[in-house]
Amino acid sequence: MEEENIEVTARTLKCELNVLKNPDGSAILAQGDTVFLASVYGPVEVKIQKFQIDKASIEAVYKSKSGITCVNDRIKENLVKNVCESALITSLHPRTAINVIIQEMQDCGGGLACAINSACLALINSGLSMQYLFAAVSCMVNDDGAIVIDPDNKQLEEAQGSMIFVFDNVRLDVIGLTTDGMISETQHEEACRQCKICAEQLFVYFRDIVRRYASRI
Repeated sequence: MEEENIEVTARTLKCELNVLKNPDGSAILAQGDTVFLASVYGPVEVKIQKFQIDKASIEAVYKSKSGITCVNDRIKENLVKNVCESALITSLHPRTAINVIIQEMQDCGGGLACAINSACLALINSGLSMQYLFAAVSCMVNDDGAIVIDPDNKQLEEAQGSMIFVFDNVRLDVIGLTTDGMISETQHEEACRQCKICAEQLFVYFRDIVRRYASRI
C-alpha cells in the first residue's frame, strides 16, 4: 500500500484505492496496525421504504471482524452515515441509494476514525460529487491530563476519556464528534485544536493518494 508518515500521528498511514472490482469505489486504509476496508455502491436502485423523491438515500453498514453485530456497531453506522450524507451532494441522484460498506479488518485502536477515513477515500474513488472531504482523528486524555493523538489500544487502557473529531476540508469545522469518559472543557478545546492540525495533514495525504492513483483509476 502507498505509505507516508504524518508527524502529528504516532502511526504510519498506508492506503490503496480501487481494491475491489464490483463496488463503484473502494479503499483500504491502515493507520498503524488498525486496518479498515470501505466500499461504495451507487447510485443504485433504492428500496421503496428508503425512497426519497428529491435526493439519494444514504445507507451505511459496519461489519466487525467477528461478524457479530452489536449495538455499538449501529452507533458507528449512524456516525458514518451522517458524515457521508452531509458531504455528498445527494440532490444530484434523487430516487436512488448510495451504500457505504465498512469492513473491520483489524482494530488496534482508533478504529472508528480509520473507518471514517477509509469511507472518505472510497467516496473519492467512486467519483460521486461531494461538497467537501472529511477526515477523522482520534485522541485521548491520559492519567496526567495530557492529550494523546491517535492512541493505540494499549494507551487507551489508561485513558481518562477519549474523543473522535471529524472535520471538513473547507473550513475545518467539526462535522462529527464522539466522546467517552471524563473530559473537561479545557481538555476538549485542546484536543480539538491538536486534532485539527492532524486533520489538515490527513487532507494533504488524501490529495497525494488521489494524485498517485490518477493515472490508474
